[in-house]
Amino acid sequence: MCKSAKVTMLPPEHYPTAVNTKECHHFSWSEKGRPMKIKHSIYAGIALLALVITTTAQAEEPLAEAELSSGLAIGQVTEANRSDGVLTVRVSFAAPEGANNRSEQEQIYHRISGNTYREEFYILAGENRHLLLADTEGTPLTIPSLQITRDGDTVRGAWWGKFPAPEEDITSFSLALPGGMLFDNVQISDE
Repeated sequence: MCKSAKVTMLPPEHYPTAVNTKECHHFSWSEKGRPMKIKHSIYAGIALLALVITTTAQAEEPLAEAELSSGLAIGQVTEANRSDGVLTVRVSFAAPEGANNRSEQEQIYHRISGNTYREEFYILAGENRHLLLADTEGTPLTIPSLQITRDGDTVRGAWWGKFPAPEEDITSFSLALPGGMLFDNVQISDE
């Protein structure tokens, strides 16, 4: 039994057509006299709150930052997870402070050749240099090309790659990527 329910006398055409005896449903009445379940409004509010909390969590400080040599954008390491012998690294891009309002784009790389693979995609962990992992066909485990597009403060483009994980006692690394980006002291999280 619902103890906090108020009873309001309304014409029968405004009564709810179904009654749930297992739960207490409170109704409010809109201008047109249609019932609106407050319980559903509460669920919508909770869902909105969860979205705000998730968005706030995603807006955490990056693990490391490096500016493209062209100045078009700033790379931000957002993930560096070590799991089952693999280090997964993710980088997003943001507009630098005081960015102009013009639309610009830059092709960071359009494919990965043998020289590019060895010289521009690696991590330094301890005294070791680790190249990107590759699949059984020799294709590096990363995106095949990277283009950054900036329109004022909005930047589109993201990068990810998989490397051999450094030993467990190593807790940070440096990441080198094309475009003159070098991210120092990136902290590793273990899953």
